[in-house]
Amino acid sequence: METVLAYAQDCIETAMQVRPLFESKPKTTEKLAAHAMFLRCIDHFRAVVTLSQQGLDVEALSLARGISESLFVIGALLKGFLTTEQLEGFDSAQKAKNAREMSDFLKREASPELQNTVSEYVERHKGDANMRLQQLAQKIGASELYDGYYRMFSHVATHPSLSAVQKYLEYGVGGTKVNYPGKGHSAKDVILIGANALMYVCAGVEKWLGTTPSINRAIHARLTEHEAFGSRSE
Repeated sequence: METVLAYAQDCIETAMQVRPLFESKPKTTEKLAAHAMFLRCIDHFRAVVTLSQQGLDVEALSLARGISESLFVIGALLKGFLTTEQLEGFDSAQKAKNAREMSDFLKREASPELQNTVSEYVERHKGDANMRLQQLAQKIGASELYDGYYRMFSHVATHPSLSAVQKYLEYGVGGTKVNYPGKGHSAKDVILIGANALMYVCAGVEKWLGTTPSINRAIHARLTEHEAFGSRSE
């Protein structure tokens, strides 16, 4: 396990090496937003490492899915398929949609002043709240990641499916029992899944923004090390 944790730290350090690529010219709001999304990927992975060591494997995998999800937006921003104006529009439209769905509650609980404020916001920010991640993934050439990591972990980790609670269920001749804590994926496997997602993001960023020899070597080294874990016992 120490080897895996050391590898995880190397992945975080490699991601930090990638950060300066976002400072390249021209500086745009899209690049700034992508940079912020990239930092969120790093923190997602840090959380993956922490949660997996506490036996919270499904919760950690949900964050690994989040890393992939962020990649679609990062790539679309950097490749010109998504603007910050559109991103802000999606954000405001989603808030307006949420507020609109709460209209009955607001009528019962909110003051007339607050109701008017919310109504004005909803009216001002009408629009499409669907970012269509699958289309973004296709545009940046990440369809396999969408169909693999994103779809799979949406089902087995993020959404309330039977697969997501499989660790708590014990099937036997006498019937099914519910156990806590359950037996889920190993911390090693979960960390490696998260690390692979993070390095996928790093590889994408260097492809879209350009790279340096040292950054390219670091990413390649992490990916090579990841492959080696498949034939190594801890």
